[in-house]
Amino acid sequence: MEIASEPTSAEAPIRSFLFEGSPGEVARIVEDFCRRLFPSLPESYVQDRIGFVVKPELFVSEAKGRLVAFKVGYQNSATTFFSWLGGVDEDFRRLGLASRLAALQHARCRALGISAIETRTRADNPLMLIVNLRSGFQVVGVEADPYGRFVVLQRRSLD
Repeated sequence: MEIASEPTSAEAPIRSFLFEGSPGEVARIVEDFCRRLFPSLPESYVQDRIGFVVKPELFVSEAKGRLVAFKVGYQNSATTFFSWLGGVDEDFRRLGLASRLAALQHARCRALGISAIETRTRADNPLMLIVNLRSGFQVVGVEADPYGRFVVLQRRSLD
């Protein structure tokens, strides 16, 4: 699944697509992104979580053979998909890649017959909250994570 009209950076066109690989390959890519984009996350964060995921769905954006953005999630019930984690390399921000990957993810979910997407975003990440709100998510709750940080729960119907 690929979007035809792609943004470009100053250097190259950017291609966004569903990564076709094993759960182990997905984990390795997500871990690499987390090391680069979220250095404060514990090293075990991805492995601790992905072990419970049957079939992770990973969407990526690529420029000049390098992965520059990602969005990963998984189906957590017959009708609901959990959009877990995503990010964009600093040099490729403000090009709409987060929105583009979300659109691909949502189109894939519709094709699979999923009717809703859920996500959690740390309250101190206003850019992601805005991307989600612009994508049709609604705030359905707020809770504290295990570290005492506030997390905003969001849900979007795909109907």
